Amino acid sequence: MFCSREETAYFVEHASKITENIYIGTSSAVQRTYLKCQLGISHVVNCTMTPNPMLRDHFEVLHAKMQDEPYQDIVPQILRVVGFIRRAVIRKGKVLVYSDRGVSRSAAMVLAFLMDTRDISYFEACILVKERRYIIQPNRGFVRQLARWGENRKALRNLTKVTQPDPAMRACVRL
Repeated sequence: MFCSREETAYFVEHASKITENIYIGTSSAVQRTYLKCQLGISHVVNCTMTPNPMLRDHFEVLHAKMQDEPYQDIVPQILRVVGFIRRAVIRKGKVLVYSDRGVSRSAAMVLAFLMDTRDISYFEACILVKERRYIIQPNRGFVRQLARWGENRKALRNLTKVTQPDPAMRACVRL
């Protein structure tokens, strides 16, 4: 999907509200003062290669250092970012996840969080996020990793369900 210059400029300057507590934005948007005042952002996930020490004065920050390259292994970062966002949301915080353009790395991390917390597939998560920020476009390597991670997560959950005894069966065993 191609955006006009005006649309692109809008998405560069403004964070997109994805859920009640999660926003996706850009390196430019994170510099704007409206994040804390108007949006109530309390936590920031920086998905760029460059740390931004000035953010620590105003937000709780996680630097998830990633390159926007198909070969970048994002699974270790997924685990860190999902945990960070989960803790922020539990504490009623609002999280901005940002990368240079707010299209690939930050979107991939938000997609992973939604896949994990809502137990949905990559494609279902992508539809949800695109409804709110239609310019997202994780690179092909991220898409493959997210889809595989989601399938592995689902298989592990199903395996856990199978290996845990049914409460009714436990009652029979005690007899």
